[in-house]
Amino acid sequence: MSLHEIIENYGYIAIVLGTFVEGETVLLMAGFAASRGYLQIEWVILAALGGGLSGDLVFFYLGRRHARAILERLPLWKARADRVHQLLERYHSPVVMASRFLYGLRTVTPAVLGMGSIETWRFIVLDSIGAVVWAVSMGTLAFYFGSALESAVGNAHRYEALILALIFVLGLSTWFVWIRVKRRRAERLKA
Repeated sequence: MSLHEIIENYGYIAIVLGTFVEGETVLLMAGFAASRGYLQIEWVILAALGGGLSGDLVFFYLGRRHARAILERLPLWKARADRVHQLLERYHSPVVMASRFLYGLRTVTPAVLGMGSIETWRFIVLDSIGAVVWAVSMGTLAFYFGSALESAVGNAHRYEALILALIFVLGLSTWFVWIRVKRRRAERLKA
């Protein structure tokens, strides 16, 4: 099965699943794939929007229903939850809308919001605004990056797999570094 067939057959499903949890890397890869003609950018943005909003609603609901159990089972979330609460005290609505741009806090923020007193309808409205801005901006950015790369390199088709792998590795590396930094901070706080 070729790269084209894999992306064409599973691309949108991968976008929904990837953006359900975090999604920046997945959305950047999908936007690039759309610039190469494997996917349609409009559907990439809609899939990212659907996955992102669904994930946020699930995490919001989990925070609303199981707040204490979540913090007991996930001690690393405690420090993040405290950080989100501090941000919410100062910038309530902007934090809800911008939460998906706060790397490492994207899944925690909806759960923390669910733990708080924000009305569900208000969360949905503000989160939807942020999700639209995120999906459109990140998807479009990756799409135009792919188009610019084609202009700069010429025959970028030969390098597609390498570029997709590079985006994936960079995203995964960033995530691993982020996790290590957070674990070290949590260990220092315990000591």
